[in-house]
Amino acid sequence: MPVDILPEEQSILDEIQHYYGLQLTEKKNVENTIGYILKGGRVIGLGLPRKNISDMTLICKLRFIEKIDLNQNDIKKIPAEIKHLKNLKELRISANKLTSVPPCICELISLQKLWLSGNQIAKLPRELSKLSRLELLGLGSNKLQELPDEIGQLVSLKKIWVSGNNITKLPLTICNLPLLKKLDVSSNIITDIPHNIGELTGLNHLDISHNRIECIPNSIGNLASLTELISDFNHIKKLPETIYNLPLLNRLSIANNLLENLSEKISYLKELKGLELNGNCLFELPKSIAKLNKLHALVCSNNQFTIFPEQVSAIKSLITLIFDKNNITQIPSTLEQLCNLRVLRFNSNQLSEFPECIQYMPLLKEISIDGNLITKLPIWICTLKLNFIWKGGRDGKGTNVGINLYGNPFEEPPVEIVADGKEAVLDYFDEFKESKPEDSISLYEGKLLIVGEGDVGKTHLANRLIFDKTPPNISTQGIDIHQWMVNTPDINNFRINLWDFAGQAICHATHQFFLTSSSLYLFIWEARSDQDVTHFDYWLNIIKLLSNNSPVLVVMNKCDSRQKAIDEIAIQKEFPNVIGFHKVSALKDFGIDELKERIYKEMGSLPMIGKKLMKQWVKIRTELESKQDLHYITYKEYLNICSDFNIDNKKAARIAKYYHDIGVILHFEDNPILKKYVVLNPEWATDSVYAVVDNCNIQEKHGSFNFEELTNIWKDYADESHMFLIELMKKFELCFELPNNKGFILPELLNPTQVDFKWNYQDNLCFQYHYAFMPAGIITRFTVRQHDIIHEDKFWKNGVYIAFEDTNAIIICDPFAKTITINISGEDPKGLLAIIRKDIGVIHESLNHPKVEERIPCICSECKESGNTSFHLFSKIQKFKKMGKRTIECDNGNDISINELLGEYGMENDDSEDRERYKIYSENVIIGNNGNINPNKIENLNGNVNNNDANTINNSSTSSEKPWYEKIGVWVGIIVGLITIYTFLSTS
Repeated sequence: MPVDILPEEQSILDEIQHYYGLQLTEKKNVENTIGYILKGGRVIGLGLPRKNISDMTLICKLRFIEKIDLNQNDIKKIPAEIKHLKNLKELRISANKLTSVPPCICELISLQKLWLSGNQIAKLPRELSKLSRLELLGLGSNKLQELPDEIGQLVSLKKIWVSGNNITKLPLTICNLPLLKKLDVSSNIITDIPHNIGELTGLNHLDISHNRIECIPNSIGNLASLTELISDFNHIKKLPETIYNLPLLNRLSIANNLLENLSEKISYLKELKGLELNGNCLFELPKSIAKLNKLHALVCSNNQFTIFPEQVSAIKSLITLIFDKNNITQIPSTLEQLCNLRVLRFNSNQLSEFPECIQYMPLLKEISIDGNLITKLPIWICTLKLNFIWKGGRDGKGTNVGINLYGNPFEEPPVEIVADGKEAVLDYFDEFKESKPEDSISLYEGKLLIVGEGDVGKTHLANRLIFDKTPPNISTQGIDIHQWMVNTPDINNFRINLWDFAGQAICHATHQFFLTSSSLYLFIWEARSDQDVTHFDYWLNIIKLLSNNSPVLVVMNKCDSRQKAIDEIAIQKEFPNVIGFHKVSALKDFGIDELKERIYKEMGSLPMIGKKLMKQWVKIRTELESKQDLHYITYKEYLNICSDFNIDNKKAARIAKYYHDIGVILHFEDNPILKKYVVLNPEWATDSVYAVVDNCNIQEKHGSFNFEELTNIWKDYADESHMFLIELMKKFELCFELPNNKGFILPELLNPTQVDFKWNYQDNLCFQYHYAFMPAGIITRFTVRQHDIIHEDKFWKNGVYIAFEDTNAIIICDPFAKTITINISGEDPKGLLAIIRKDIGVIHESLNHPKVEERIPCICSECKESGNTSFHLFSKIQKFKKMGKRTIECDNGNDISINELLGEYGMENDDSEDRERYKIYSENVIIGNNGNINPNKIENLNGNVNNNDANTINNSSTSSEKPWYEKIGVWVGIIVGLITIYTFLSTS
């Protein structure tokens, strides 16, 4: 029967509850839990984590207490009264504000576990040595510069965590601990490991990662019980020969060091299950590695391999094999011997053929060859019982189970079909399998886009190139598209689809919808303007960002009237996709022949040239292009056209998606209104947008319009197309509809002057985006996306006030500072911030991930009280967290708990740069997306409050840019950006 709490204990408990303003209940466990434990009427356990407690003196009245959890509070001092707690066995005061440990703690004669991580402790008292029963000592993420020699007298110690401090040297006495099993000194500034480390004969886990260690002492070979050795991120060039004498070692991680070779003695490690060698200078592996018949995971990413070491094929126990970021050109057929392999990754290598051996490895679940040079898929790939995945390294969404083919320049099937998934590829192969050679055709065509400011002679140059003449001095209105048939050095009758863009009508940049890797840009400028620096910066950044680094020729026009020198070397250093510079005069026909020859050469060398399609598909395209004067047809009419070529509805849908992807037509199968039509002339659709944006009446009304006004603006468009066109504008986040049929708003034309609103900036949750280059239209697209929760019509061109349930937010863009600032107040600021970040993230993804820094304000009291808040880079916080660090320093010199800081923003588990996880050889080991094996069930190495926090390190692998067809929103960003410039030029 349960025993009631004794009156004297109840009295103390009541006093505690009253003093701290809490209502406590009885629990079975108080670790990370609020409550108390009773035994024999006495309080033997008390948990008060995360309750802003600053003084624990009252708790010291519980003289029979055995366990106390005060993690994540505001305690600055351990009171002297603690010495009376003679029964105390476990004390948790991590993530508080302690700066010292009082000597009186040595009187806790029963103490077995002491957690003090995440404080600001700079020195330990020598009296700590009197804790003769202490088994666990957690001191991670403090300010310790040394450990006292007396630590060697804690003869009962089994586990020590001191990671994330400033320790430069370990005392030799630490090797006097006969029972020590786990030692974590990671993330310090240690240069040497004690030479007598081998005396810790009971040690089974040693983590010395993230230090400055250059060599491991020979005595390491005496650690006969060692099962895990982690020495990542040091300066180690060579492993000691004695390391191969460790009979029980099952995990060896030497990632991100300076290793140039491994000894043939690696085979002596008979129990090895995980070997992590990523981030070194290896170009070969020892032959004897083949004898590691218990090895389950081998990670060799980011080394210097050019030839895959075939001896690896003999390790039949392998489950995970990762060789990302090398220069391997071929995977040998012998790899099929790895009959137990589940995970195979060769991202970012130089593979030109899909590995044939994969078809004979039935247990494979995750295959990734992202970012190689493969142009052709084998037909047998469709027989594998795995789905196709199309996602780059930055995209952590979705599963990793399947075959990731992203970032390869596929030609057979075309990359657009591969990106569409396994079913599309299967259809493609089925058609070719049933066809004769004469039923297919190789396409030789590419796209040439002429961009630049207005009045620099783009149209004159386009006409000179194609027709060898110049037109009258009439500015291009919108987009002019021409088919230009040329003979390149290698190909006759090469079709160049030339797009001439009006400089001022930037909204017509919907041509981004048609960009593939088969695209060449001409950026035209003239020396008469003094704005060339601004223009170069804008246009070259836009091209670099939104066209997957398509090649650019920089062309100075009107060189007959004036010339100007530019720093070509500096431009190419900043924009490596700029491949040449030319000086021409379209009017005088100067330099045109040289420019033509360069265009022919570059067009002929673009990837994707000569891709094969069925003649039926090409005939359907020809038929569709012949009807461009109709501008659009119904989807039913499109199906009838396909039927005339013996194409059924299912394949017709696939063809429509393919031609939509490459920009021949527009068809949006996921929209109930838009899917009913097929736009044959995309220029017609974009011109309709320009007509609205350029309307003086709508400009004067700052983007407000109604359907009746559209009827007048679109008088040259068939009435039945109006609903389609307005839906198209909504689809691309150019406008939104006001409630109660009050009309529409085009945010890019809104008044830039901030509207009046009342806002209390005290106790806000604040978040910032800082852009290196800020594409226009991010905030207006965000406004469109969130228009349903706009608060009381509080929106303007550069900002919006939104309200969701009982939480409000102000989002303001400063285009000159290139920032977006978010302030949130109310009941659930973390939840609303998550919504805002998600939508801005989607916009960023559609813009090919512009370079942006996310910043979080400091949470320390000094920053809050001074009014001069410092901001932390979110990427730096993530980096520190993955390095095992627990704090980050603010501008005022205060160390801030990373978990607390992220917890304020609901981002404790935000691993957006490290989402990929791979289970490998046992239940207690996983692999992060850089190929590091991480302990999941090992106790927190810092004794920190987050017991699930395993050290995960990510090298932020560089991924291939997303192709245009995967980002419908890309052209939206261009449209909006160009609208912005257009409206700016119009008003000025």
